[in-house]
Amino acid sequence: MKNENTVVCILNKNDGKNLETLEKKVKRINENFTTYLIDGNSTDKSKEIAENFGLNVLNFGELSRGESINECIIRFKEEFDYIIFTSSDGEENLDDIFKFENYFSKGADLVIASRLIGGGKFKSDSEIKWLHRKLYLKLITYLINKMFGGKLYDCWNGFRGFRLSCFDKIILNEKKYLVEAESTIKFLKNNFRVEEFPTVEYPRKYGNSSNTIISSGFGHLYLLFKEFFKK
Repeated sequence: MKNENTVVCILNKNDGKNLETLEKKVKRINENFTTYLIDGNSTDKSKEIAENFGLNVLNFGELSRGESINECIIRFKEEFDYIIFTSSDGEENLDDIFKFENYFSKGADLVIASRLIGGGKFKSDSEIKWLHRKLYLKLITYLINKMFGGKLYDCWNGFRGFRLSCFDKIILNEKKYLVEAESTIKFLKNNFRVEEFPTVEYPRKYGNSSNTIISSGFGHLYLLFKEFFKK
């Protein structure tokens, strides 16, 4: 029997090859939750693969990551109590989706699958080339904790879930990869309850991330100070 309170959104852009490797896990999720592939005009076979898995598919065209997340929140806010975001790139342990419900049932408003909390694992632990991202994540998380009163380990992992009613008070404005840090900051500023649990991140098998450290790096610093001085 499906959980009627929670919707799962799998963000995708030309990650059909990676999605295909997740068949068993995705089908299990879809058996237990209403699940959508949120596609960004993929030119590969992502849509066909998702439909073969039994998923609902929403094509958001050329909307950016942040815009797609915001659109999901708007669309599903009246129908569901909670929303969980993950991706099709194979970096996230989709079995962990079943852990979110326990935290929501205990009152959490934002639940982050953390790669840096005890028991978690960042992909740089497997591939050293990602070490700079791990170090930068630690810095940004430290600053967010100091500036906004958090006690977090992983401020921007996109594998996260929200209580949808919180968005009566919060509007997300960031269009790209800053949206996760933005949501973390705004949930802390509104004194919503933020929880983390450990998760393991894997290096992707196919393709490359479009999240560049240069634009993301300076962007996070600008975001922090903009939100800090905003009432």
